[in-house]
Amino acid sequence: MKVKQIVPDYFPEFKCLADKCNYTCCYYWEIFVTKSEYTKMKNFRTKDKELKKMFENLCTRIKEEEYTKEKNAYAKLKLKENGYCPFLTEDKMCGMQQKCGYNMLADVCKRFPRVSHAAPNQTEIVCSLACEQTVNLLLERPNGLRLIRNGKDGEYKPVDQSVWQLRMEKDPRWCYYSELQALCIGILQNRKYSLAHRLLLLGFVARDLDKAQTKEETWNVITKALPLLQYDEKMAESLKKMPLNINEAFKLVLLPILWFQGVIEKKNFKKDAYQVKVLEEIKQKLCLEDEFDNENDFYSADFSLDNYFKAKEHFESLAYTDYLMENILVQLLLQKQFPLKAGSERIEIWKNYLELCCEYNVFKGLSMMYMLGRESKEDMVHITTICGRTIVHNAKVLETAMVYLEQVNQDNLGAIAQLIQI
Repeated sequence: MKVKQIVPDYFPEFKCLADKCNYTCCYYWEIFVTKSEYTKMKNFRTKDKELKKMFENLCTRIKEEEYTKEKNAYAKLKLKENGYCPFLTEDKMCGMQQKCGYNMLADVCKRFPRVSHAAPNQTEIVCSLACEQTVNLLLERPNGLRLIRNGKDGEYKPVDQSVWQLRMEKDPRWCYYSELQALCIGILQNRKYSLAHRLLLLGFVARDLDKAQTKEETWNVITKALPLLQYDEKMAESLKKMPLNINEAFKLVLLPILWFQGVIEKKNFKKDAYQVKVLEEIKQKLCLEDEFDNENDFYSADFSLDNYFKAKEHFESLAYTDYLMENILVQLLLQKQFPLKAGSERIEIWKNYLELCCEYNVFKGLSMMYMLGRESKEDMVHITTICGRTIVHNAKVLETAMVYLEQVNQDNLGAIAQLIQI
């Protein structure tokens, strides 16, 4: 059965850069395989002794208690000491595909950077921000992203409509999935407001939608929010008057660095990894001196406010950064299936909104500080791709961020205003 595919308008243009990619997806990423893929690799017959030995030592079985957490993951590929996949050749091509054919690849390798979601009556497919070519395509769209129907509808297996019916009965907000998605994208693309203000307006919708219990209440949220697609001078003035607590706000300045550093330490990146180099450069530009007291679980830091404001002013003066950050927000919205996200009986839309703001904070914060002294789009692609690779595909980083926001009482709309504007 053919299923309608909805994609961003860049999707038909996407083509893997292959050996020309600067950020191969075969580097410092855990590659999980299913039981059938694991068995196929283990049983593959070849006269190539080196290849046979690689297959024999290829995978590490996942412990039984971890197996359910990783859903369909049965084992993971062993990376080399330098962080690369053992099958990556010197010319940055996949040795497994070259010697064994495309069908031998794990499903995750076949799909990446494509991310697909099931939705009522359709499948949605986007390309991950962890891919350099995705960022290139976002930079080529100064007028924003559009959703289109993919002309090459594939044989994607849809979620049984009876399942969707059950979901809509448990959570009636699913009944207006397409309308909510269009509303949220429309708000983010309303350029009569600043991007930070658009994100705040989205917060108003998320807050109301989180409380909706019925179809009627959900529809009321939608109709109430429709004026946000236009420009209202009084609304604009009220947004500008959002209180800003400088002392509290500057606690949030360092969050992107903390989360970024946390991933680097957890993954044990080598000193020459581009993630580590970016982090060190950002710290130097901020004149950041930080320390962590393990005994008292306390983090303290001093940094140059002058350099921070210079970075902010420079970043906002670049002609392409505003529309790129808008495209990144819309891309994150699609990639995360915001505001609704399948996976739980009762979706926590406010939590989903906080996650979106946290990710935006990481992309803008790190990009802003890295781009100080730089202007080229190539440099912007570099830092954006690194943020995408390091943060978007790491759920534990977002969990840590959410816990931190709750601990410091920053999980409200007033505090989010500081998080996204500072």
